[in-house]
Amino acid sequence: MKSGDIHLIAFQRRKGVNLRQLTAKITFGCRKIMVKENRSRKLVSRCVIAAMAVVITMSCAADTSNSSDAVKAADASEAAQATFAGNAGDVTDSTVALSMSTFQASQNASTSSVFSAAQTGLMSAVSTTAVKTSEKSASTTAAKPAQTTAASTVKTTAAAKAAVTTKAAPVTTAKKVVATTTKATTAAPAPVSTTVVPLVGNNKGAALMIAEKTYDTEYTHPYNAQTNKIHVHWNPVAGASKYMLFVKGGQYADWTNIATVAATDYMASGLRRDTTYAFAVKSVDASGKASELSKSINIKTARMDYSAAGWQAMCRIVFHEVGGASGSFWDKPIVYVADCVTNQYVCAKYTYKGNWASYYRRYSSVESIIYTSGGFASDATLAARGATYARVTDKVKRAVWGAAYGITYYNNIANDYNIYYWNSTSYAVSSPKLGYSFRTPWGNYVNIWRQYWG
Repeated sequence: MKSGDIHLIAFQRRKGVNLRQLTAKITFGCRKIMVKENRSRKLVSRCVIAAMAVVITMSCAADTSNSSDAVKAADASEAAQATFAGNAGDVTDSTVALSMSTFQASQNASTSSVFSAAQTGLMSAVSTTAVKTSEKSASTTAAKPAQTTAASTVKTTAAAKAAVTTKAAPVTTAKKVVATTTKATTAAPAPVSTTVVPLVGNNKGAALMIAEKTYDTEYTHPYNAQTNKIHVHWNPVAGASKYMLFVKGGQYADWTNIATVAATDYMASGLRRDTTYAFAVKSVDASGKASELSKSINIKTARMDYSAAGWQAMCRIVFHEVGGASGSFWDKPIVYVADCVTNQYVCAKYTYKGNWASYYRRYSSVESIIYTSGGFASDATLAARGATYARVTDKVKRAVWGAAYGITYYNNIANDYNIYYWNSTSYAVSSPKLGYSFRTPWGNYVNIWRQYWG
């Protein structure tokens, strides 16, 4: 019995495979190719021999985990190389490469998977080999048939031997690649966020919207336009390229975007007199992404328009009448006299109430009424009596501001918008026309009237 037969019998017993049946299947497939491609029987027979040798080699290689099978695999490898060498005229580099790729793909699979993959791959290889060998023979027969055959034999044998000998390398390489990929994934940097910087004051930190400034400035309320304009300001936001200003109140039932600007301020106009408005902003970045709405602030329009001179005139007359006295006793008289001054001007210019409204309407401003109408005191008289604006106290300014804007602004004393006159008498007066009466520390009274007392 030949050495090759011994290997075949050992292989058949260990694997439980009927090699006769496998040979018959491969032979049948090769004959089909022969008929289809019109190739010689000799060519197909040689391909069958090569196919069987590779199948045996692959099967033995799949069991190289134990030492005895490793020896058998080596013997089978040598037998396969001898077979390839004896049939090199029909087996090319593509045949060996394809056989080895099939072996590598199925190395860790089950025995049945090895046979199936090998059989399929080799059937395709036989077809490819038959075509390429035929073409090669036709083109080189006239030139150097002997040299070409010898070179092909040596080249094919060397390639097959090298490929079979290095069969275990792909597994080790694959494991290293997996480890390297895992490490690279773990070390990957976190993505950079492009979210707009949150608004300051949006439930965090200091308020974004800047609170209004009241008297002695036009920062929030422009002179001669206090009834319909409000200058809104806010702090800048890092990363913002523009801002969307929203308003609610008056004619705006819901939050309404009234302006989108790059600056950090805006003059809101077209507002209603004596009306409270809420303002808030959104910051917008260069890509157009907007932030949440900021915390809002409330600002009210005035009951009347006035200039810087008109403001000083109102403060001076209140200071002259009751504001020069010290002590908390004068707090309410200061608020009510301030109400009387502003109420008269509002009735004359806006509501047209009172029997004196038509008379005051002929004057263009509140300072002209105070200084020139004869109902109060002239600029010169006030100065002579020491009622200069430089001497006006802060509580008087606060009382006049509250009266002009309809806001309780001084010492929590509510304003009264239905009083118009005041005078000093030496006695208490019992009259429905009287609103308030205060007895001074030196014995006389300050009376605040709802109607003219004459």
